[in-house]
Amino acid sequence: MKTLNVAKKMVADNPVMLVEIDDIKDEEVVKEVTDAFTNLTYEDDDGVGIQIRSDIFMDFPTRHMFDEAFQTVTSLYKYLVKEEVSKAYQSSWFFINKPDEGNSNFHHHTEFADKWTKSTTTYTWTYYLQLPDNCIDDEGKLGFQKFDDTSVVEYLEVFPKTLYIFSGAAWHRPMISPNSTKDRIVAAGNVCIANASKSFLFL
Repeated sequence: MKTLNVAKKMVADNPVMLVEIDDIKDEEVVKEVTDAFTNLTYEDDDGVGIQIRSDIFMDFPTRHMFDEAFQTVTSLYKYLVKEEVSKAYQSSWFFINKPDEGNSNFHHHTEFADKWTKSTTTYTWTYYLQLPDNCIDDEGKLGFQKFDDTSVVEYLEVFPKTLYIFSGAAWHRPMISPNSTKDRIVAAGNVCIANASKSFLFL
């Protein structure tokens, strides 16, 4: 396992692992994502934000990013839990928040993926490719809700070149950024480790 710079924070009683990632070409990934709106026809479902499956993107920097996130999560599991990964799976996507997005909902990712809803997510991760600017107070942050008291909400400021790993059961939401001049572009994924006996987040 390569050396990782790792930190852990508690946000509304949710453990969040922060891992520095320095070999992802953010600008090239952003270009492939934004080019898709020129080269393909996207149909908006009027939901919150724009969510795009990652499997339509084939350029190496994008595939490498999703693989790097997966390998980081599974390597941390092996190193911290001290248990081999017999089989692991990943469901991944991009999420785009435009500045005029007026809504953001708390949600979780307990269900691993569409059509695989009876399989449980072991870890959810997010990686911020492009962050909003001109944010005031908690705008643009990642909000977490306390599991046993939904009135308690805390906010985590997020940064580029960092992988954020948390429980698939954690209630969270991206805070809107109405003053920004840029879209927020996030890569995210659910990882299901089939033989997981415990979570490294709670060690």
